[in-house]
Amino acid sequence: MALVLENSQQKLAYEDIIEFNRLFNEKIPSSFLDFFHEFNGGDFPKVNDHNCEYLSGFYSIKYGHSTITRMYNELLIENPELQLMLPFAYDHNLNSYLISLKEEDYGTIYLWSNEEQGIAHVSNSFDDFIQLFDDLIDAVEIKKVSNNLKNRIVKTAIIVIAIFIAWYIFTKK
Repeated sequence: MALVLENSQQKLAYEDIIEFNRLFNEKIPSSFLDFFHEFNGGDFPKVNDHNCEYLSGFYSIKYGHSTITRMYNELLIENPELQLMLPFAYDHNLNSYLISLKEEDYGTIYLWSNEEQGIAHVSNSFDDFIQLFDDLIDAVEIKKVSNNLKNRIVKTAIIVIAIFIAWYIFTKK
């Protein structure tokens, strides 16, 4: 299953992508730019009527209130050590996922914890990051199908038992 976002901002022109990439000395991975060209931010799809606790949504490159550059500038005010670490997504606690544009760990994805004021490694690339959440969606969908099947089996068993009891009572009279 391919990851799909809801409530994305206005679609970007290629010029918007090129301009954004220039802001960061054309260091942004192409898969990252391709993803944001397709979605330009948005919300992670609802899973079992709740947002996934690990990923709530993506910031946009342009348009909307929470753009990547705005979030980046706000993050740098209090955390200058996060230079060249672009926030691009967030979880339910508004912690930010960052992609490193630094030479030593280029393309690596981290989670910035607002509460702990620290980062934790998430994946080695943006593609791996997206795959993690594709797999999560697939796992939730499989669990839904499994739960629906279990519910049907239980309902069928109850009906069969009720029919058997009714038959038993009817034949004993």
